Amino acid sequence: MSIEGIPVVPEKQEELKYRVAWKSKLTGATGHGEYMDKGKAQVWLESVKKSTPDLVHWLEPEGENN
Repeated sequence: MSIEGIPVVPEKQEELKYRVAWKSKLTGATGHGEYMDKGKAQVWLESVKKSTPDLVHWLEPEGENN
């Protein structure tokens, strides 16, 4: 479905937002960043994995683990 040639994405299929979450390998402390689009979150994830190897990092989709 489209409006004047512009594709319309149904509400339920809108792109999810993601955040980078982490857990310290040393202390077990956890935390997370702000939600953002998936592409930006993946770039952040790769960056923090390299800069803070003492933490385990992963992506969390919005609505999960809030």
